[in-house]
Amino acid sequence: MKIFALLFCILLSFQSCKEKNETTIGLETGTSKTEQTTIQVVSPNTFQKQISQSETPQIVDVRTLEEFEDAHLAGAVNISVTTGNFQEKAAALNKNAPVYLYCRSGGRSARAAQELEEMGFLEIYDLEGGITAWQAAGLPTE
Repeated sequence: MKIFALLFCILLSFQSCKEKNETTIGLETGTSKTEQTTIQVVSPNTFQKQISQSETPQIVDVRTLEEFEDAHLAGAVNISVTTGNFQEKAAALNKNAPVYLYCRSGGRSARAAQELEEMGFLEIYDLEGGITAWQAAGLPTE
């Protein structure tokens, strides 16, 4: 009986150490579930559905101005990720509202998503395959 009591105490002490460690790790990161950024890569149809259901979607074309002028999504603003002032211009966006990013094929928008995440944006959607996939799906551009 003493052996069982001893084993129980040992197991209990390991469990309390584990809980203390998890709490410490959570405090060190300084984030809670509601503060963590979510970057989601979504298909053109999902992207289109989400922006159409939003009252004021923040759609950001991260390509060059020349690419933007050639064709872009309705309601999009052009903030090129390859210029030196991307973060400065992106700071004008609402960090607490969803941001919808796209580029030509997905590489630059992935980079922009990472930069927005570092800036504290909470909900970021990246168009899978970029405007190329959007157009291939037969979705409209301006």
